[in-house]
Amino acid sequence: MPTADRFVRYKVVDRSGQSARSRSPFECRLFREEGRPTSKYFPTAEQAHRYGARMLLKPSVDTRGTPFVEVAEAWLDLQRGMDLKPATLKQYERHLRNWVMPEHGQWGFRDHRITSITGGDIQRLLVRMQQEGRSGSTRKQVFGLIGMICDHALSEGLIDLNPQDQVPRTRRPSSKRSRAPKPMDRTQVHAIHDQIASQRHELHVDYALMVLVGFYQGMRFSEIAAIRHDHVDLHDGSLFVAEPAKHGEQRTTPLLGPLPQRLAAYLEHLQLGTGDLLFPAIGGRQLPAAKVQRAKQLRAEGALLREIAADLDVSLATAREYSRAKFEPRPRETDPVDRNYYRNRIWNPAVVALGMPDRQFRDLRNSCIRALLTGDIDGRRWPPDIVQQFIGHADSRMTMDVYHQVYDRDVHRFANHRAKGIEPPRPGLE
Repeated sequence: MPTADRFVRYKVVDRSGQSARSRSPFECRLFREEGRPTSKYFPTAEQAHRYGARMLLKPSVDTRGTPFVEVAEAWLDLQRGMDLKPATLKQYERHLRNWVMPEHGQWGFRDHRITSITGGDIQRLLVRMQQEGRSGSTRKQVFGLIGMICDHALSEGLIDLNPQDQVPRTRRPSSKRSRAPKPMDRTQVHAIHDQIASQRHELHVDYALMVLVGFYQGMRFSEIAAIRHDHVDLHDGSLFVAEPAKHGEQRTTPLLGPLPQRLAAYLEHLQLGTGDLLFPAIGGRQLPAAKVQRAKQLRAEGALLREIAADLDVSLATAREYSRAKFEPRPRETDPVDRNYYRNRIWNPAVVALGMPDRQFRDLRNSCIRALLTGDIDGRRWPPDIVQQFIGHADSRMTMDVYHQVYDRDVHRFANHRAKGIEPPRPGLE
């Protein structure tokens, strides 16, 4: 078996007498079973003790074999030479940086050798991600990424078995949605639009119009936020989706419903330049600099979001916002509207006021799919393959999968109405 590189004790030493250590005078010296000790410096003794105690609880690390970081970087170099979409490569780099081998080393495998990683190590990382509130989709992506890196090590003869195979199937993450789609009809969508318009009448940016774009065009929030003046062609009545989310392709779609008239009036009112955003970020709130700095410091030390929230006495969502904030937190009008700002300040107050607190912005996309397939938008039933191209799904099975989740519920409601002797509404309408 490989020898283990494990810390057995630590000692905190005050180095405040040294001028070079004036900012971080407290040394946490960690002693191994074998080899030289290692040190890290902190501004306070409390932080040094907390770090030392955490490092003693870390699992043993193999001191022989190829470092995991080298294997991961070699695998990533291979991916850069392949014909991958830029978004896919960026996703790999982001997951490696944030989860698989973060610089702070409080989780992941930055300090590991490829031969020392076990299925238990992978499961502990997945549990940590779940504690951080990461979605099943993100955990599944990270799990797959680790498996691909270990497969590369296996093909290079660095390991005999892929540790990913040691994770039981019942413990593997699933990207299955825990929340079923909750589609809306045109009446509900326009009610949300009117409610937002009445609440946000003082703004020159028409955030209520984003609701209609989401419903009639079936676009995701990020796609709507990225719309610029030159993406709208009022002469042809079309909209160019220049920045599709996920792995979609750029597409041009016809403007449906009242959007041609509404967009024409909106563009005439704003007097935008060619490359200006239709829905820029405005206003914003100035985040407290001290709390933002403290949140970033705790995050760098590997603290969980709930620990940051408890330390700052704020909610979990606010702790996440502080830890991710830029040092210039007030958005500029050259930036697209922020998703969290829109959800918390614009969307949520409107749906709560209308008695629909369980509706989310993404339900507009599902509503569009159902409305197109049932003829609720223009009176014509669109074929699934046309809806797939309009929405930007990879294939029509994805379109029908979303549709059937809502259509089955309509069929049951239709049957219940018939059983009670009530004239039922046409399936597909609320």
